[in-house]
Amino acid sequence: MIISDGINKTEKYDETQEYFFSCRAMFRWLYEKGILKKISFLYKEEKDNICFALDTDDLILYKNQMENSDVRGSAVACNRIFGKGGYKTSPSIYSGAVSLTWTMMDYRDINGCVTKSWELLDEKYLTNDSLSVISAIREKHGAKAAVKAIWDLYDDGKLSHEVSIDESYAGRQCEDLWEAACAWHKDGLGVNYNFCKDSGKDESAIYLMHFNNEKEDMDIDTETFEPYEIDFSNKDWQSELITKMYLFLLKNVYAV
Repeated sequence: MIISDGINKTEKYDETQEYFFSCRAMFRWLYEKGILKKISFLYKEEKDNICFALDTDDLILYKNQMENSDVRGSAVACNRIFGKGGYKTSPSIYSGAVSLTWTMMDYRDINGCVTKSWELLDEKYLTNDSLSVISAIREKHGAKAAVKAIWDLYDDGKLSHEVSIDESYAGRQCEDLWEAACAWHKDGLGVNYNFCKDSGKDESAIYLMHFNNEKEDMDIDTETFEPYEIDFSNKDWQSELITKMYLFLLKNVYAV
């Protein structure tokens, strides 16, 4: 589940909300010790704004240090982070995306799905297709990976694309055009959109590509593909194609 936490360095400690302030202080302590950089996906780091994503599992190695730290209310913070009955992966309130400057958001769970990606500086709504991919990544690889994938998807952190076709192809009845559109991930994977019409029947598909070091070029994996037909009547057909290519890329990057 994706949540946000906020830390305002000018706030005074309030004993009536000890759990709230102790958790904020604990995350500051983890950041200052360099622990967060070791275990998290830190996707924004500025003077007054630090955004990162973590899985509570990765904090287990540091639990004793956290409990014995000089953080005021450290025991309260650890109970909150790891669970009062001992360590619990779920529902740990702090397994997800965290920003050290935002107002705290309570644990969010809408039928087990993330409805908005709160880890971004601007709210981004996840489509059903995006949600299914991100949820699969989270289930297999954890919240940190899921947040990282959303960041890549919406902020072009590791993704790029090129679209070569336009609306003039809408009426084509016979066509077999490779590289009609392509997308790439910096980890060495890409996708190639083959726009294919056979006597009016659409056989278009998105194919996976792997970087070949010997050739210094991409090889098309004709065994790994996903059919996709462009609806040129939709004014947003190009952005939907790009998103579809990105999601297919992410599924293969994370092998889900």
